Amino acid sequence: MRSAISVFEKLTNLHTLDLSSNQISDIRFWKKLTNLHTLDLSSNQISDIRFLEKLTNLH
Repeated sequence: MRSAISVFEKLTNLHTLDLSSNQISDIRFWKKLTNLHTLDLSSNQISDIRFLEKLTNLH
């Protein structure tokens, strides 16, 4: 999983991301994706969503 995380950390201009139903539990690395407008993480195992506060472009 670490290599997948590294890829997403580099996609800083990403606007839309759908990772629904992927058994994701840790999303702390998403804080670098500050240009995201749409993010779908439904049907995952995420318990801590505090990082969303930093993604101010989400709607």
